[in-house]
Amino acid sequence: MAGLVDAKQLARLKQIRVQALGGAALMDEVVAKEVGITDDQVGKLQTAMQGLRGQGQGQGNPGEMRQKAYEAALGILTPEQKTKLEALRGPAFDLSKIQLRAGGGRG
Repeated sequence: MAGLVDAKQLARLKQIRVQALGGAALMDEVVAKEVGITDDQVGKLQTAMQGLRGQGQGQGNPGEMRQKAYEAALGILTPEQKTKLEALRGPAFDLSKIQLRAGGGRG
């Protein structure tokens, strides 16, 4: 992918990816490291995401679920970590214009 886009476009794609993942973005090793997630917070995030998955089985709008996951994640972060995450997200992108697939696979 990096060979197809310039550095600015690649940076924006990374921001959109963080937005698309919602709170689950913090489970990504690179994002977690950049935000400064602790081991204790990883456990709390895993528990929160599992709880949301259990609530949302077969129901709800994916956008709503993504927002709930993001809000749950924000409740676990420190103010400094929230600022770092917002910087990684960049300007808001209308995710309703793209189709997101679970697992990020091709198909």
